[in-house]
Amino acid sequence: TLVGAMAARTVENSPEPSATISPEIRQPANGTKLCSLGSQVAFAMDVAATEFRSSAGYKLASHPDLLSSDELIAWYSEIRHKFPIFSIEGPLSEDDWAGWREITSRMGDSCQLVGDDLLCTNPARLSRAIAEGSCNAILVKLNQIGTLSETLDVVDQAQRAGMRAIISHRSGETED
Repeated sequence: TLVGAMAARTVENSPEPSATISPEIRQPANGTKLCSLGSQVAFAMDVAATEFRSSAGYKLASHPDLLSSDELIAWYSEIRHKFPIFSIEGPLSEDDWAGWREITSRMGDSCQLVGDDLLCTNPARLSRAIAEGSCNAILVKLNQIGTLSETLDVVDQAQRAGMRAIISHRSGETED
């Protein structure tokens, strides 16, 4: 059991992430330092922004107003300067292609930007993302495309374009 990584805290209407992050993770029994954030441990976010976007913008619980794609991208950039975040899955909506191009342009050299809803293990959507520079990684779900051969073709297509392919062990078959 690890203690000290995160302690939940709620701050209404705050743009800050709702957690206090400790710079070290220690063993609870004797306080021995196990690892440090940034050098040995980093965070990955699974945002699923499609779920909180409307035609008017993105609605975060911690923000009183709707955010534009640019404002949401600026927020991601801000929290990446505060916390060691190496990967963001679904940072923008599946139909926000302009936003995906912008976030990849701004952050793609230093952060893994994973297209899940954006790409849906679909070779046509992947081709568009490659052509437009809309992400730098794909989440691959075997049950989204049909056959194992088609899935392997998508993985190959992504890797040939210099993208990372992250293989998901599931998609929708559990409640976790």
